[in-house]
Amino acid sequence: MTQEEIATRRPVWVALSDLFLDTDVRLSYSYIARTLAQSPFTIEQLDSIFEEEVSPVLAFNLCSIAGEWAGFDEEWLVSEILGRNNPSRVPSLGAARDDWEAVALLVRRLRLFSPDARLARTGAWTHLSKLFLNRDPALAPLDLTPEELEEIWRIEMWPAYGRTVDAYRKHLPKTYPNREEVEQSWQKWKSSR
Repeated sequence: MTQEEIATRRPVWVALSDLFLDTDVRLSYSYIARTLAQSPFTIEQLDSIFEEEVSPVLAFNLCSIAGEWAGFDEEWLVSEILGRNNPSRVPSLGAARDDWEAVALLVRRLRLFSPDARLARTGAWTHLSKLFLNRDPALAPLDLTPEELEEIWRIEMWPAYGRTVDAYRKHLPKTYPNREEVEQSWQKWKSSR
């Protein structure tokens, strides 16, 4: 790989590495999607980078009892990826794969907007993603109309974030809300604006 190719891939590797952290990565979806949307890679190419370059290096973290949750060292990550002689796939990783597919939906959506609009969009996603974690996002103001917020919630967030609700709830039922509770939180938050 040339230095130019490495420089182009580096932010993609770093963003995708967050999908392998031992924590609820949904709060990072907007950052990951924004980074990937800015890259020159197609969704198919990004999927290949996820499967063949990042997954083989980081899959171990999802199997570890005390996995990394704060973030991987960037230099270590790049060195490990470049040190692999043969790109290979690892067995399907349910959680990371589900999170990647959710992020891919957001990347597709973001690429419909200008770079300036992408920042505002991902800001709304970051803000509203707290509703999927039983947290109240009421403190951060959003300069969007009720119609824009409804579109963001229904067309962008539910298809991506909503697909993970059942899995997170199953894993930690006392911590994470179910679909109905998320919808109730949305309605309550929306009516309080």
